[in-house]
Amino acid sequence: MKSKLDELLEGNPEAKAEFDEKIKAAAADGVKAFREGMGTVMKIAVSAVYPTPIRELAAKVLNDEEPRAALTAAVASFDATTEKGKGEEAKKEGDKLPPTGGDGPSGLSEDGFIRTAEDHKAAIDRLKQGV
Repeated sequence: MKSKLDELLEGNPEAKAEFDEKIKAAAADGVKAFREGMGTVMKIAVSAVYPTPIRELAAKVLNDEEPRAALTAAVASFDATTEKGKGEEAKKEGDKLPPTGGDGPSGLSEDGFIRTAEDHKAAIDRLKQGV
């Protein structure tokens, strides 16, 4: 028994040719996407950046033993944790630096020149007081 689609395509050779082209294009796009995705998985599997459990999971994805979503989640979690650690390290390094006081050195300039926001505010206050 033929499907309605088969009957329709048999009756219209132009539609069949167009349909066949769309199927070929979709298959080519699917193969391309698969290869790109597996290329990413392969890079993770051999990368020294990721720990052994993630590289082993990537190998299992390549062997179709684990879903790609599991690897995606593991990589995202690892990357987020790594970035958080980098932020914490940067904060610790920043905490070791001497404080800047925001706009520059704190306190008023002793030579009368306006160099900081505090100098500016003090000058305005003096003008308001008529000094």
